[in-house]
Amino acid sequence: MAQKPVLSNHPHTPNKIKSRPPEDVKDPLFSFSFRFFNQIQYFGFSGTQTKVTWFISLLERLKVLSARTVSSLLQASSEKGPSGYRFHAIDWSKRNVPIQREDLVWLRRDYLDNPESYPILQFQISKSLGRVVGFLDENSVFNILLLDPLHNIQPSKDYGYRVNDCHPLSCDYSLLKSKMENLHNRNCGNNNCDHSQCSYQIDIDRLLRDHSAPINALINYLDDDTAQMALSLVDEGKVKGFKEIFEEGILHLSEGTSSETLQ
Repeated sequence: MAQKPVLSNHPHTPNKIKSRPPEDVKDPLFSFSFRFFNQIQYFGFSGTQTKVTWFISLLERLKVLSARTVSSLLQASSEKGPSGYRFHAIDWSKRNVPIQREDLVWLRRDYLDNPESYPILQFQISKSLGRVVGFLDENSVFNILLLDPLHNIQPSKDYGYRVNDCHPLSCDYSLLKSKMENLHNRNCGNNNCDHSQCSYQIDIDRLLRDHSAPINALINYLDDDTAQMALSLVDEGKVKGFKEIFEEGILHLSEGTSSETLQ
């Protein structure tokens, strides 16, 4: 005979998940941030080293470092060879260094103007794949300032202290934004037209498609389904372009039309 279930007036309580003890804040694990990342001349991605495999190597190095404590990395500054970190401060006085600390103009002044507390550091991805340049902030987070695939931040004696030329590259969105700014600032020579408005109407749809930049990268918080609906309206000829969709939406909202009516 099957046993009857044991009934109880006490509700069942699931086993509590045991939380891990907090990390020792005095010696945190290495972590990093891209909030101050930038590309500048000599520290861009136009070099031959910046293939997909280079970025994989960067991620793998960050993965390995993330298992180390900050203090252990600082103590390992003398480690050399292909697997060494070469984690140390930049020596701005070294031969042929192409920039100086004051050239990091996008960095917040409270960091930039305080070299004693926030020295600029580097560590290597590998001996042949270049360096990562940044600094440790007040929370011991390594803020990445520059990626240096051509090893320009500290030119090597082995290569005659040569600085290899490379320049920044743009993603689809930043390229589109730059082209739109150029269009708005350019004088078309027609005194009877508002060129910035004219150029916007003519070129916005072409630029969105030519550079494969999704419309929701230009209009923040637009989800993928809504962006696809907008593209379909343009492709089917129901509207002349994305600008007309935006204008129609403004018109409906100004007339008090609800979103349910629009649907």
